[in-house]
Amino acid sequence: MSKDKTILDAGLISILSRSDFDDFTVLGLRDLYMATLLEDSLSKVEARRFVYRKLLRLIEKGLLVRIDAEDKRKTKYLKTDKFNESIYAIDDQSKFVMESDDQPKSDRGLLKKLTEKLQRYKSEMLSRVGESEEYKNLYSEFPQMKEMLQERYNRARDESSKLLGHVKALEALIEQQGLRAP
Repeated sequence: MSKDKTILDAGLISILSRSDFDDFTVLGLRDLYMATLLEDSLSKVEARRFVYRKLLRLIEKGLLVRIDAEDKRKTKYLKTDKFNESIYAIDDQSKFVMESDDQPKSDRGLLKKLTEKLQRYKSEMLSRVGESEEYKNLYSEFPQMKEMLQERYNRARDESSKLLGHVKALEALIEQQGLRAP
């Protein structure tokens, strides 16, 4: 049986795969997506277009349902049961591939749990990186606080390095599991 693949990037999949994220708008998803980007490489318009194209593909695959509203900005999107039964794998360009097939639910559950754990680690790592960057900025602004800021900076940097190790381990495991999928 052929697989039905939809390629999403890590930011989108981390948002969409959250169990508490449903009944959303394009602009709401765009704003959350832009918040996950490490750099401001996309304008709001470009990000909205990107997110909308991905949503259209997910609707076409039966993974999302669109609930139209008079005001197009208030159109809502809902995840379907098929979305929740899909599996996630990582391809060689670090993009997430959402695949629907006949793999046992226990394997899909494992991949989903690993992916959720990976996203938690990535989020925490980004937080620590941001924290260490802020300590560097504060040191530039308040050099008299060097000793206290250096200690906190080192701790945040060390924690982000440790989290990076967790992320790499989970990515390798998810990739291995994805390669074994039928």
